[in-house]
Amino acid sequence: MKCFYLKPKSPFHLQAGSLDHESVDEFPRSDTLSSALTSLWFREYGEVPGFPDQMPFQVSSTFPVLELNGEMKPFYPKPIGIAIKPDDVEHKLVKKVRYFDQPLFSRWANGDWKDAYWPVNSDDPRLDGSKTLLAAEPVSDSMWDKPLLKKHVYTRVVLDRVTSASTPFHFVSVRYNAHVRLGILADIDPVHEASFTAMLRLLGDEGIGADRTVGMGQFELEGVEEAEPPVSNPGSGCWYNMGVFNPADDTADTGISWEESAYGLQNRYGWVSGTSLRRRPLAVVTEASVLQSETRPAGSVRVVLDPESDPIPEDQQGVINHKIYRDARGFLLPVAAQ
Repeated sequence: MKCFYLKPKSPFHLQAGSLDHESVDEFPRSDTLSSALTSLWFREYGEVPGFPDQMPFQVSSTFPVLELNGEMKPFYPKPIGIAIKPDDVEHKLVKKVRYFDQPLFSRWANGDWKDAYWPVNSDDPRLDGSKTLLAAEPVSDSMWDKPLLKKHVYTRVVLDRVTSASTPFHFVSVRYNAHVRLGILADIDPVHEASFTAMLRLLGDEGIGADRTVGMGQFELEGVEEAEPPVSNPGSGCWYNMGVFNPADDTADTGISWEESAYGLQNRYGWVSGTSLRRRPLAVVTEASVLQSETRPAGSVRVVLDPESDPIPEDQQGVINHKIYRDARGFLLPVAAQ
C-alpha cells in the first residue's frame, strides 16, 4: 500500500451528492479520483487492464495531511460509532471533531481507545483552531490554528440559448491553506505502478472537478511513501472504510453484519463529463464507517448510465457510445474489534 501526498495548486470544485453547484465535497473522494484516473488511462494507453472489476489500482478518498514543524502529519476521518462516556466531556465539542492524527487513529484501530483521549474542553492544545482536528499530543506549530480550507461563493448566470433569459446560480470553490496537502492511500499492482504514478501526475496538470479549463482542480505530486495498515493482524472481522463503498451483490446480504456495524449512507449523483447527461444515483456507505465482516467486504463497480437501455434526451443522442461506471469498491482497512 502506498501513500501519495498531493499539493493543491488552485481551488477545487467537486460536486457532492446532489446536482447543484452549491453542495461540494471538501476533499476529492475515491469514486471521483478513480473515474478521473481511469479516463486518463484509457486516453493515454487505450485500455485499463481488468476494467471494470479487476483494475490494477484501488484508491481511497483523500484526507488532510498537514505540514507541521517540517513534517507531514496525516489525519484520518473520525470513525463512526465511538462511544462518548465521561460526564465531564463536552459532547458537542467531541461531535465537532472530524479527524484524528495518525497516532491517535492507530490507538483506536488497535482497540486501545480510552475515554481520556477525548478533549475535556475547547482549550485543549491537542485541538486545532477550528476544533475539527484532534492530535494525540499537543501541537506547537503556529499553522495548527489555521483553517484547513475556505469556501468561496460566486454568483454565475446561465443564458437560455433561445430566449437569452438569464438564470443566476451560486458556484462554490474550495481553497486549501498553504500547509494542507491531500493524502491518498492506494493499492497498486506493481507491474502498473509507473503507469499509475504517471496518470496521477497528469491528472494534477489537467485538474480534477469542474472548471478545469480555467485552471481549477490542479495539484502536484509532492511525495510518495510506503504505508502500513494500522493493524497487521487484527483477527477480529472489523473493517474501517476510507472510500465510497457499495457492496458487491454476493456480500450485500451475507458478508456484512449490518446490525453490528456503524456506518453512514449517501446517494452519489453526478453528470457525465462534457455532457448534460445525468448519472443514476447510487447509494453508498460513506468514509469512516466501521463494518463487521469475517472476511474483507467486496465492493462493486456499478453501471450508472447505459446509452443502450437508459433514456437519453434527443439532443444528447450519440454523445456517448459506452457505459458509464462509478467505482464504489471503497478502501477497507483491517482494525481491531471495537
